[in-house]
Amino acid sequence: MFEQVAARCFVSGCVYSIRLFVSKWFRATLYVGIRFPPGRIATSMPIRILIADDDSSIRMLLRRVLEAHPAWKVCGEASNGVDAVEQAERAEPDVAILDLGMPLMNGMEAAREISKAHPRLLMLLLSVQEVSEQLVKAALSAGFKGAITKGSGREVVEGIEAVLNDRLFFQRTANVPPNLGTG
Repeated sequence: MFEQVAARCFVSGCVYSIRLFVSKWFRATLYVGIRFPPGRIATSMPIRILIADDDSSIRMLLRRVLEAHPAWKVCGEASNGVDAVEQAERAEPDVAILDLGMPLMNGMEAAREISKAHPRLLMLLLSVQEVSEQLVKAALSAGFKGAITKGSGREVVEGIEAVLNDRLFFQRTANVPPNLGTG
């Protein structure tokens, strides 16, 4: 006669599945399953994040927001799509945030190139445009797991947490169907 108590929590970029089996004699067995981001080995290393945006003030603000999270570290910055592809190769990030409107190679083109070399790299699209149905479809086909507008740092954090937990994250606007891209 065991009672099972189960919980899932997100800590330090990893998902911990916890199951506690308790018998009527108060013996307990604890099972912890840890799922790390794709390609990450089981260490206490921070989640490495690449920021690519042609606006240096946006990169600086994103860095501040992201590095306020104790388990995240910005491992590289790029000011255009070509640099973003090179940084993805050199810095080996776990997550890449790519601006849509960058010079030399836009965010969609850069994501396609990065996806070819690193298909398991989690990518978020950052845009000044509304996240429309058309943008969501284009982002998904380019390899992005989410798209957000440059509205708030909280949305960036929520987007990263979502993709680290194997969920798509497309900031919804009034005209984007809630089930788009999930089926």
